[in-house]
Amino acid sequence: MKRLRVASGVLASLVAGFVLLVIPKPQAGVGHEDAAAPAAAIKLPERPVELLIELGIEDEEQVRWKGELKLSEGRVLSLELVQGSRDSKLDGSAFDVRTARRPGKAPARRKQGAKAQTKAGAKQPKAGAKAKKQQAAQPKKAARKAAQAKKQAAGAAAEKPFHLVPARIRATLDAPLSAKAEVVTSHGSFSFALEDATQGKPQTFLDGQAAVSGELAAVRLTAAKTEDDFPVMAQGSDGTVWLAYVAYTAGPPILMDRILQGGFEALEPKGNGDQIRLMRFDGKQWHAPINATEGNLDLWRPTISVDGQGVVWLVWAQPVDGNWEIFSRRYTPGDGAAA
Repeated sequence: MKRLRVASGVLASLVAGFVLLVIPKPQAGVGHEDAAAPAAAIKLPERPVELLIELGIEDEEQVRWKGELKLSEGRVLSLELVQGSRDSKLDGSAFDVRTARRPGKAPARRKQGAKAQTKAGAKQPKAGAKAKKQQAAQPKKAARKAAQAKKQAAGAAAEKPFHLVPARIRATLDAPLSAKAEVVTSHGSFSFALEDATQGKPQTFLDGQAAVSGELAAVRLTAAKTEDDFPVMAQGSDGTVWLAYVAYTAGPPILMDRILQGGFEALEPKGNGDQIRLMRFDGKQWHAPINATEGNLDLWRPTISVDGQGVVWLVWAQPVDGNWEIFSRRYTPGDGAAA
């Protein structure tokens, strides 16, 4: 987690429960009331499918993969870069990505290694006999070649202290399983049925350079720009479900070059913090979140409750002058919010 607040959080949760017992119904002047209507509803896909597309699996140098994902039925909701170079770009159903560099030696590939070992084992008697003859005839020459090969391998490892990993794209679709998908790239195209891709086994294409796996997708309700956690839910007497959570906004990235030069002020957190957001589900669709608190705060584990009058109560812990205190806020759905 972002902060170590376990001990204080447990105490805050206990006190929050006590507050809810002490104040069972809304009272004038308690907390803050917000009757503003939430934004437009979130459109949920009827047939969500998620694909993981890997490109450049066998690349030995960074290669650009440019192309587009097409569907015979349905639509591409979004493309998200899971892994790839920093200059990779996604736009709608189009992509322009490159393999990414990772420090260290590349991990061994079991399947290819086993296949190569089997072939080598089949030729071992013949190759072994020939090798023995050559070693017996030219032992010094063989030793020199072995030493030279070892030196070259060490030099190559020193020149490239990294390995390449394939570009990975997560595609979220709204399409029936009967639809066919086609991935058109600058290095060739391949197609597959969504029903086959969601069977749990990855499919490989383009001589092992590309792979696709899929599953029936969950639907993300929160924004991708924040780290969202501590979700809590409560249901009102009218059936409306209310969801509250903490949205954490990260600050600017740490510049290691600045730190190495002695600029340790770069380690001080800036522009980051928590914000509690509130969402509702009316039985058909989720509505966009509204802000229950200001941003850039330090918050811990909200709790939520809906009283008999339909008023939503939020209680959470927040530090004030070094001490954790209990805060509450109530939300009264207005005519526009209780549609």
